[in-house]
Amino acid sequence: MRENENHLKDLLTREFLHNKEIGALSTLLCGEISAVEAYNLAIENVKDESLLPVLEECRNSHAMRVVTLQDRMEYLQENALESSGWWGALARFVEGSATIISDKVALSVLAAGEDYGFTQYEQHIKDLDSETFDVALSELLPEQGKTLHAINNLCNGLHKNSVIEARRRRDNNQKKRAA
Repeated sequence: MRENENHLKDLLTREFLHNKEIGALSTLLCGEISAVEAYNLAIENVKDESLLPVLEECRNSHAMRVVTLQDRMEYLQENALESSGWWGALARFVEGSATIISDKVALSVLAAGEDYGFTQYEQHIKDLDSETFDVALSELLPEQGKTLHAINNLCNGLHKNSVIEARRRRDNNQKKRAA
């Protein structure tokens, strides 16, 4: 009797841990698919074409992470997400609206998404099995850090450029008034 109880307890514990891991993988995968969709929108709509190489590099990094996470789900014999669901729809709406306003707003939205993605990795990495944990720690999290850094650099560069442009306009206006 005691042996059956222990066996049932072990089975339930394994099932709980498996479900927790699948939930973590699904959350990370959904975020990565959303990121790819958001970058696709930004790439299609940015006005400053000099931003495209960095945006494409970030999008490609997220696309690589989608494949890695889908492979892990399939390895664990689970159906991998193909869509970002409602979260992706919201991300597409926000990013689409932001690109209409300005490149700077679009980059700010992408930067917020990158930051959120980084915290998602930090939050869910502990729920992964040891092999997936190793992949996340050695590949996925560092890539997330790179895309976060790249977008923050673009945002900072646009901010500096807008400050320089504002100063240039101010100086021109002062020269016109003085003349």
